[in-house]
Amino acid sequence: MKTPTLDNFIRKYGKEEGNKRWKLYTKNKSKFYSQISQELFIQIEKELGNKYTYFYGENEIQLKHEYGVYYYVFYIKELNKIIEFNGDIFHANPKYFKEDECPNPFNKDLTAKEIWKKDKKKLKLLKDNKIDYLIIWEDDYKENPVKELKRCIDFLNLT
Repeated sequence: MKTPTLDNFIRKYGKEEGNKRWKLYTKNKSKFYSQISQELFIQIEKELGNKYTYFYGENEIQLKHEYGVYYYVFYIKELNKIIEFNGDIFHANPKYFKEDECPNPFNKDLTAKEIWKKDKKKLKLLKDNKIDYLIIWEDDYKENPVKELKRCIDFLNLT
């Protein structure tokens, strides 16, 4: 199971268990964002004020693709721009992981190479929909949050 969809849950766990797990997954979907990403997004929202419509945290946007949906962590509707906050473990930061390692604790069979491939598809979907994006890595934000906030503001062309 590479993409979380009801069909994939049923395929992996069987109909009854797959339906139970899918309900739990969709019920808790909003809890799959990181708290550290929310710190950054709250700062961006404070910096920009209330003139924009923000989607993040429990209101992440999603785009459908052939196998299900992708969730995007920070979207400003009026600017049609997305900021993806990539957690080092869940997105297999290439600074720390080799392509054959399996860092994701929720899917221990998924290699870094497969994670990167999925992330490339996710970004391609944005390009295909003419949505501009910026990627912030967790370790870069932890190392210098002020610099990463500035990168975000610059990306949004609001300086």
